[in-house]
Amino acid sequence: MPCPHRYLDLHEKNSLFPNWKIDHLFIGTFNPKWDRPNKINAAYFYGRSAYFWDATSIFFEDREYAYDWTDQNAMIKFSQKHNIGFTDLICSIQDADQNKKEHLEKIYSVADKDLETFKDIKWNTDNIISYIRKNRPANIHFTLLSGKKSMITTAIEKIEQEIKKLGLSSGRLHTPTGRKVGNGIPLLHQLVERWAGQSTLPKINLNNYPYILNNKTDKQKRQKDNNTLPNDAIQIMDKYLIWISLTKTCCIQDLHTSQPLKALAVLKDEIIPFIKKKYGHEIQLLSETGNKTPRTSQYTGKLAFDYLRSKRDTSS
Repeated sequence: MPCPHRYLDLHEKNSLFPNWKIDHLFIGTFNPKWDRPNKINAAYFYGRSAYFWDATSIFFEDREYAYDWTDQNAMIKFSQKHNIGFTDLICSIQDADQNKKEHLEKIYSVADKDLETFKDIKWNTDNIISYIRKNRPANIHFTLLSGKKSMITTAIEKIEQEIKKLGLSSGRLHTPTGRKVGNGIPLLHQLVERWAGQSTLPKINLNNYPYILNNKTDKQKRQKDNNTLPNDAIQIMDKYLIWISLTKTCCIQDLHTSQPLKALAVLKDEIIPFIKKKYGHEIQLLSETGNKTPRTSQYTGKLAFDYLRSKRDTSS
């Protein structure tokens, strides 16, 4: 028998969409109705994700999620309060057979590469496009960052093209599982820093959510870089020193206290807006590729440093 989406018909008949007004639409891949034995079976969208609800709550309430993850009603009320809605790219896997072990394993994994091995997938792509045309949510978020070609990324690109035609905003977020987010702890705060580069989400103060390196070698290397001030460090705004370390890391130091600061937070909230205001030069926080992914502090910091160095060299 087919494996339908867990929340098909939840809010409206034959629908995978909220029935309240939304400003933020999050689009994922698939949440199967089949229960996984001895494992978490989500109460609502992203309920199996390690970090989604905590990260989302940080952006909308400036705190980690304060409600029960097993309480579907509480999750829906939170979403309604903040005009958030959810949908997924797949409505059902039509040729899935619950009596076949290999099918169960692929469905339970919810890995894109496993889902795409099925031949009869009922896609939600056209329904999503129709929903966006009708409701025009101001901000649309895909919780898949990868641009690797697949049936799933093809569906995303089709939706992105329509979003662009409608003049709406969209972006791709790092997976809320926290996979490959980095070596620092807590991983939640690293994910929040990645998401903060996406302009479609509410702005937050990243300094409230710091993380530290948990790899001893990396930590010692970062400390060595920070303690060795290079000759080409640039002073800016009478507040900061900025330079690029030997490990290609963007380093920013408080000019008055010599305290090392979180590069992305200072770049995003102060230095890049200052450069735009003073010089009329805009440094993009998102990549220029079609999926508009957030740039890392390393890449963004180098762009800012190189521009500031060119201005310094021109004026000297």
